[in-house]
Amino acid sequence: MATPLTNLVPRAGPQGPSGTNLDISIVAGENLAIRDCVYISTGEPGKTAGSAYKTDADITKQSTLAFAIGFAMAAVTLGDSGTIRIAGILGGFTSLTIGRPQYISGTAGGITETAPTNSVLVGIAISTTEVLLNNRGSQNTVSGFGIKGYFAGGGTGADVGQVVTDKIIYATDTTAAVTTANISVARELATGISDSSTKGFISGGYAAGTGMSAVADKITFSTDVRLAVTTANLTGQRYGPAGISELVTKGYYIGGITNGTPIITSDKTTFSTEVNAAQTTANVPVANGASTGIQGGATKGYITGGTTGAYVATTNVITFSSDITAAATATNLTAIRGYAAGVSNGQTAGYVSGGSSSTYMLVTDKLTFSSDVFAAMTTANLSIARNGVAGVSEGSTKGYCAGGSTSAGSMTATTDKIIYATDTSAATGSASLSLARSWPAGISDVGL
Repeated sequence: MATPLTNLVPRAGPQGPSGTNLDISIVAGENLAIRDCVYISTGEPGKTAGSAYKTDADITKQSTLAFAIGFAMAAVTLGDSGTIRIAGILGGFTSLTIGRPQYISGTAGGITETAPTNSVLVGIAISTTEVLLNNRGSQNTVSGFGIKGYFAGGGTGADVGQVVTDKIIYATDTTAAVTTANISVARELATGISDSSTKGFISGGYAAGTGMSAVADKITFSTDVRLAVTTANLTGQRYGPAGISELVTKGYYIGGITNGTPIITSDKTTFSTEVNAAQTTANVPVANGASTGIQGGATKGYITGGTTGAYVATTNVITFSSDITAAATATNLTAIRGYAAGVSNGQTAGYVSGGSSSTYMLVTDKLTFSSDVFAAMTTANLSIARNGVAGVSEGSTKGYCAGGSTSAGSMTATTDKIIYATDTSAATGSASLSLARSWPAGISDVGL
C-alpha cells in the first residue's frame, strides 16, 4: 500500500527560520543520511510507491524522471518516517561556490556543481554552506552557467598553425587536449561563436603555407566532436574578425583582415540552419581587424580595439534586434591595442585583457554595460604581458584568458582566471593549455 504524505506544512527547520521552509514527513525506502538528496518513488521495480529514495544522476528514474525531489533533514533508517525538505533553504554543506547551480550527482544522494548527462537542477548556492532549493520542478538547464569551453587551433611560431583543441572544465579549472574536437585545417587567428547550449563554430584564420581560410568547423558540446560545416563557411577568406553571439539564434563575424588589409565585411551565422551569409548592416563603419568581441547582454555586443592600419581604442556596438553596427561614443578602451582577449558575464560587464600596440600588454579594461564605459581594472591584469590571447567565459562567475605570445617571442600556455565578483585575476596552472600557442579561438557552452 502506498505510504501517505503527511505534515505538508511550512515549519521551522534546523537550517532555516520559521515560515521559510516546506517540509514533509515520509517513510524512507532505504537508509538515508542527513542532507541526502531524495525523490519520492512512484512504484518503479524494486521500489515502494510513496517512499523516499536517494537520487542518482546515472539512473533516469532517479533523476530526470524523478518526482518531488528534496533533502533528508536527518538520518532515517529504512522503514522509519523522516522529514524531507522540498522547498526553502538547507544548510550544513561545505565548500559550495556562491551563485553556482546545484545538480543531482552520479553519487547516490549527492549533489554537484557540474551538470551531469541526466541533469536536474535542485538548487543554487547562496553561501558556501547553504542551498536555496529549487521548488519549480526538475530542470536540466540554467541560464548563465556553463560546463565547459574550448580553445581551438592557434600558432606555435613562424605562422605555423595548429589543429589541437583543448577543453576546459569550469567546475574544476582543468584543461586537457580533446583530439575529437581538433579543427579540420591547421590555423591561427580563427574566431569562435556559439549558441549557448549545443554547439559552437571555429571559422576563418591563417597559416603559413595554406594562407587565409574561410572554413567553419562545428564542435558539438555533448560529444566533443568537431565536424566541418561548409554551409557555415565565411563569405570570404579572412583572419582576425571579432566574434559575437546573440546566444540563442545567431552569431556574427565582424571585420577582419584579408591579405594584410583590414576590411569592413560582416557575416551572420544562423544557428538553427548552420548557414552563414553576409550581413551588410553589421559592417563596421571603418575597416577594422584584430578587434575584440564582447557579448553585452541580451540586446547588444561590442567590437572594440583592433587595427585600421594602425592600432585603435575605438568601439562599435551591434544591436541584435536590427543586425546594425554603429560607432559608439563613450566606450573607447583605455589604451590602443589589438589581438586582445574578451570575456563577459553576459549580464552587467565585460573585460578586455592583453593584446599589443607598440608593446605587448597585460592591462585589463572592464566595460560596464549600463553606462557603456571602459575603466582600467588593474586587479584583473594578466599575469604575463602577451598578445594573441583567447577568452572564454563560464557565465556569471568567471572567465579565462589563455595562451598568447610574449615580448620575448615565445609562446605561452598560461591561462589566467578572472573572478567577476571581485574583479581579480590570477594564473591558474591547472587550466594551462596542453600546447603553448598564440591566437587560438575560444568558444563556451554559454556563448560568452
